[in-house]
Amino acid sequence: MRIMSFIHLFAFTVYTWLVFFVLMKNSRSRINRVSALFVMCFALWNFADAFMHSSGLRSSAMLWQNIGSFGWIGFSGVLLWQSLIFTKKEKVLKSSFFYILIILITAGLVYMQWSGFLIEDLMEVPYGWHNIWASSIWPVVFVIYVLLSMMISFMLLLKYRKKSELYFKRKQVAIIIASVFITFFLGFTTDIMLPQLGIVSVPPLASVFTMIWAGGLVYAVNKYGFMSITPETAASDILYSMADSLILVDLEGIIVTANKATTDMLGYEKEEIVGKHTKMLFKETEEELFKGTILQKLMSQSSVKKHDMIYRTKGGVDIPVSLSGSLVHDKEGDLVGIVYIARDMRENIKKNRELKELYDRQARMKEKLVKARMKEKLDKHEKLAMIGRLTGSVGHEIRTPLASIRNAVYYINNYGNPGEGHLKEYVNILTEEVNHVQEIVSSLMDFSRTTKVERKEINVEETIDKVLKSIKEREEIKIIKEISPDARIIQADPLKFKQLLKNLVKNAFQAIEDSGFIKIKTEKKSSYENIYVIDNGKGMDEETKKKLFEPLYTTKQTGIGLGMSIIKDIINAHGWELEVISEKDKGTEVKIKIEENAAEEVKEKKPE
Repeated sequence: MRIMSFIHLFAFTVYTWLVFFVLMKNSRSRINRVSALFVMCFALWNFADAFMHSSGLRSSAMLWQNIGSFGWIGFSGVLLWQSLIFTKKEKVLKSSFFYILIILITAGLVYMQWSGFLIEDLMEVPYGWHNIWASSIWPVVFVIYVLLSMMISFMLLLKYRKKSELYFKRKQVAIIIASVFITFFLGFTTDIMLPQLGIVSVPPLASVFTMIWAGGLVYAVNKYGFMSITPETAASDILYSMADSLILVDLEGIIVTANKATTDMLGYEKEEIVGKHTKMLFKETEEELFKGTILQKLMSQSSVKKHDMIYRTKGGVDIPVSLSGSLVHDKEGDLVGIVYIARDMRENIKKNRELKELYDRQARMKEKLVKARMKEKLDKHEKLAMIGRLTGSVGHEIRTPLASIRNAVYYINNYGNPGEGHLKEYVNILTEEVNHVQEIVSSLMDFSRTTKVERKEINVEETIDKVLKSIKEREEIKIIKEISPDARIIQADPLKFKQLLKNLVKNAFQAIEDSGFIKIKTEKKSSYENIYVIDNGKGMDEETKKKLFEPLYTTKQTGIGLGMSIIKDIINAHGWELEVISEKDKGTEVKIKIEENAAEEVKEKKPE
């Protein structure tokens, strides 16, 4: 047996192994099956060449050359088919005209080869047999067909690579194009160009060089996760028992497997969705699913949590779900797919709707109550003045008789005979109740007094940390601190400054309904210092902002509407400035401006 036969048998063995390798990876995948067919063309080509070169008779060698033509003519059509699948040209792939055209061209060229219009004869040379191309137009047609199919495939791949935003896709295309270019250059030189120049000393090795092409293709798709994902990537028992819907997809969005919760929720049999594109399960478009926010977050963060999406059942019913996703890697750490977990949110939405209706009823009742209390339409100063006058009057009028009652009780206890009957018990009750009334009056008098400020040096960051620790945090709300390192000490009343920050942070938490952030930062200016409390909550409309500092005005379900009035009083008592910037559904920014005489920069002491 000649050396060329051994070379072609070796190539045949390699191709056969590649076919089984691709099919074992995922035989249900369309691209895997077509890739296997593509490699099989090369396998048949080398198988026929091995027997052709070992044949002693020209007629026998020509027979094997004709048998091999099914491979070296057929691969061009399969190449176009494979490229269309890879670049997702579904419109062309669904057209029967494409398949009919490829079959007719391939069958026509094979017929011409068997009729002697392509390779008309063989020349015996030391390494075996050398092709003698016919002088008809058909070899030119064949070359044009091969070149045209490769050119179209190149253009499709290059265009797809340019548009793709994913690194592994661009890498796949680059490897495939490089392997095709090398193979084509070497094969065209040995099988077409040199024979046309009359050089027969170099054997035709195109069928062997195609190992570079096939190897590059299989390496690219396997290395970057195109073929390697299988249902075994996740444990089947976990998939089956999960209450939430779980879908495992490859990087093309094709469903590899799904658990029972998914099929039960959507009304599909498992066989109806496996091998299909994920977009059939979602109301959202393919662009939104795999080229928009979700995939971008997955590639940058490796996971996505609680993304609102809509499942669409087999019957066309929309189901709101909270979707989470994570990237799946194989043992070598290569990216092979994505696992999606979807939680049915219908029950949660129903409960939230009921709570909202309850909240709205309470809000309407409270609004009526607030309007009743505010019926007199007094402004802030009139109300405060009225409270002050009322407190002073009530305190004076009650304290005088209380003093008399206390004196009387004292006299009875000391000079009377309270031990007779139940008199002593009644005197004790009277004493306790008088003391209780006295405490109420004292508290009322303290409320009406002017706010007094006792300034001390305060570390802003320490105070902020204490405030945050005293407030119960919510996991879905991120706290951001931006404290300038050169401005940490201010002059203020410690208790009132802490109360001021606490009220502002509480307001920010209450303004965020779901998830969001609260930012607390300081900003040093030339003659003053700013302290900000910023949130991305529901914000305020213009009407709410106008009434923000009015006593007894509130939009919350709890509280009596004195919080912002107290904040304003503390600001005024310190001589600071307060600015509130807010828009409906866009959050709120509260800025406290502290003048230089009320703020003091921290200066690091140098060692003596």
